[in-house]
Amino acid sequence: MWSVGLAAMCIADPTAESWIELCLFKAIGLGECPGCGLGHALGFLVRGEWYLAMDSHLLSPFVAIVLSHRISSLTIKGFSN
Repeated sequence: MWSVGLAAMCIADPTAESWIELCLFKAIGLGECPGCGLGHALGFLVRGEWYLAMDSHLLSPFVAIVLSHRISSLTIKGFSN
């Protein structure tokens, strides 16, 4: 499931207008949340647009590394059983 989520964020066009809002903070009227812009940032990272990725979300390289590590560790654990 982690792989599908990460792949979906990376495949999606980060410059396109979103047709669905998944942010709970925005849905209840609180404004921006700490995770807003992360999906766009990961899309920019995959395309090599580092400046736009950092502009969308400052922690995007760190999150990409953590998610990749988590996916690989779960995959290794799954195949070792």
